[in-house]
Amino acid sequence: MGISENLTVIQQRINDSAVRAGRDPKDIKLIAVTKTVELQEIIEAVKAGVSILGENRVQEAKEKVKNYELRVTPAPPIGKGGSGGVEWHLIGHLQTNKAKAAVQMFDLIQTIDSVELAAEVNNQAGKMNKAQRVLVQIKLSEEATKRGVSEKDMTELLEEVSKMQHLKLEGLMTIPPYFDDPESVRPYFRRLREIRDEASAKGFSLPELSMGMSNDFEVAIGEGATMVRIGTAIFGTTASNKEVAGACDIIILAVKPQQMEAALDEISPDISEDKTVVSIAAGITLSYLSSKLKTKKLIRVMPNTPALVQEGMSVMSLCECFSDKDISVVREILMSIGKVITLPEKYMDAVTAVSGSGPAFIALFVEAMTGAGVRLGLSEDDASVLAVQTAIGTARLLETGMPPSKLREMVTSPGGTTAAGLKVFNEKGLKDIVLNALEAAKNRAEELGKGR
Repeated sequence: MGISENLTVIQQRINDSAVRAGRDPKDIKLIAVTKTVELQEIIEAVKAGVSILGENRVQEAKEKVKNYELRVTPAPPIGKGGSGGVEWHLIGHLQTNKAKAAVQMFDLIQTIDSVELAAEVNNQAGKMNKAQRVLVQIKLSEEATKRGVSEKDMTELLEEVSKMQHLKLEGLMTIPPYFDDPESVRPYFRRLREIRDEASAKGFSLPELSMGMSNDFEVAIGEGATMVRIGTAIFGTTASNKEVAGACDIIILAVKPQQMEAALDEISPDISEDKTVVSIAAGITLSYLSSKLKTKKLIRVMPNTPALVQEGMSVMSLCECFSDKDISVVREILMSIGKVITLPEKYMDAVTAVSGSGPAFIALFVEAMTGAGVRLGLSEDDASVLAVQTAIGTARLLETGMPPSKLREMVTSPGGTTAAGLKVFNEKGLKDIVLNALEAAKNRAEELGKGR
């Protein structure tokens, strides 16, 4: 379906959700999120009835607002009885140094999250003799990637914003964690409504609740949303790497080393100095990334395959220009797939050999144990279960902090079965074989990184 058809479907879903909740559909505003969306598609959406456009980044919005004004003069009618204009809302994080531009462009700023930011927006609005409409953003999750004022500090912020002469406080906004099941988000939406009701009882006028996106807006409406922010369901998914690079604060480069140069050439014009770039390509150095990009906020990461089951081992090397907050966001992303440590970059090739290639080496050993079990008369299934569970249990014991040598001694009795087996390993030079294998992997990592 096209944009117009998508909007028809979405509006009907909004209407149905409102009716189910015993609400008037007219009380719910649709904000079309235009992050990474081309100007022609925005105009098509406006012609189809959209009256509010939401942007995440001030810089991206500058060109869109400017060019929209050039292309649409006057703006086409918006829906039945529309006034002929559109509103622009800022729905992404706002830095204080961009407050002036934001006040110039946006009818409503939805992401006020500190007294400092509110004061600067008020200051800039005063210079323009403007009553800047704002929402206060509330943080309801523990995710480092989510912004907003805490519940504990919210009342103080509401009080301060209410005192500011050039700000018009209209409500609250939140961005909950993402869940595949929309019902899992309901407690966050319900809590924002409860917070609004508690604040209203204290005398604050907060008619607007901005919550709910493409995946969960119907649940949000059921919990009282008056504004829903919908992008993907209207415009579809982002089509290019350039669009992603331009729209995101953190860009993760998950390409093969031989593809890195082409990828950087494509996105480098869209990587500004304030963006963070994370590379997980083997052998690609921080100095190489620095030579290709404007930003110096660079992180090199070596994860490994067990990340697929949230048991990964990731090692970070990073430039010195990072704040603790910048690092914590990336660290939290990586911790969602396992453990994380930080090491100087000079160790990264060794890390690649031990933990990057390590799962294959351990799998080879388990494979060899399984094959040996079959040779000894076990079925393949039984041998596999024995070998895999033994590897898992051994890892769990080592995870307690027990030294491998201690565990080996616990299992080994003088003259027993384990001692007999270990004697063969020692005679065949198992430790030397492992060392040679890891050295070969490390050397190959160095070769891949030459010139990069």
